[in-house]
Amino acid sequence: MSSDLRRAAPIAGLVALLVAPGARADGPDAVASELFRQGRALIKQGKWDEGCPKLEASMKRFPAASTQLNLALCAEQEGKVATAWAMARRARVLNRETVGRSRREKLDDVAADIVARLDARLPRLRVNVVPEVEGTKVTGDGGELPLGVAVPLDPGPHALTISAPGRESAARSVTLKEGETLALEVSLPETTSVAPPPELAPEPDPPAPVPLPQPVAPTPAPEGGTPLWAWITGGGGLVFAGLSVGFAVDAAAIAADLEERCGDDLICDEDLSFDPEPDNRRKNVRTGLAIGFGAGGVIALTAAVVGLVVGVDQPSPLTSWVSPSGGGLGYRGAF
Repeated sequence: MSSDLRRAAPIAGLVALLVAPGARADGPDAVASELFRQGRALIKQGKWDEGCPKLEASMKRFPAASTQLNLALCAEQEGKVATAWAMARRARVLNRETVGRSRREKLDDVAADIVARLDARLPRLRVNVVPEVEGTKVTGDGGELPLGVAVPLDPGPHALTISAPGRESAARSVTLKEGETLALEVSLPETTSVAPPPELAPEPDPPAPVPLPQPVAPTPAPEGGTPLWAWITGGGGLVFAGLSVGFAVDAAAIAADLEERCGDDLICDEDLSFDPEPDNRRKNVRTGLAIGFGAGGVIALTAAVVGLVVGVDQPSPLTSWVSPSGGGLGYRGAF
């Protein structure tokens, strides 16, 4: 145990004797009191590694000034001078809730003695940034440190990061010794990174070619063929010929029936119940129709034959009538 800790031992014993956890106005905590008792007993035996964790557990369950002062002695024993100094200051705040004026005064005297004793041993660090711009930050020991202020830190190595808007960040490592105040000046150069050139917009795709309308070649007129009228006329002639044959057959059948019933002279006096006049008229009508349709069929067929023979080397009249002059769908009338 160091000479400082030997001097601190009577104070630690005084803290243990003065106040144990539970002396606060809101009542004792049995678990916290037992942890405190065990921790103090271990520390008295020199077993700091076992006793200090029990004091920390007691402090979490029931914060008390006496427990905090004993934890300050634990931190000092580990060489964490600044941490012990801060704990002693915190104990003076907690002591305001201690029951009993006499106890409060004695604990406050103990805390003040610890603070005064450690104050001369505190390492301090002052960080200055050149140039100091708005938004400059110094981070280290898990938090942010103020600029231009000598802040107390525990002895030993410390890693710092200094940053500022528009400046390149800097990393520094310092090692502090007890009672030493170290001034660190950091210069942050302006950021020299070159901004990438603006990305040029890609060239637009060329417009798609507009297809031009394809001219439609006019349908060439046929070199020769049968006129359509010749086919129509020939078809009509065949129809007329068929009707003429039908009427002629019907008239012949009526005539044969009259001849069978009335004889060759077509006189039917023997059978007074039969009147041949209607059949005779029907026969005459059929005969006339057969002659008429037969004559029409002959004329139509004759015209069709003429068209077939004469119109072989002539363009079809229907072709000129249907074919478009400016393009489009054409139709040929020759077959």
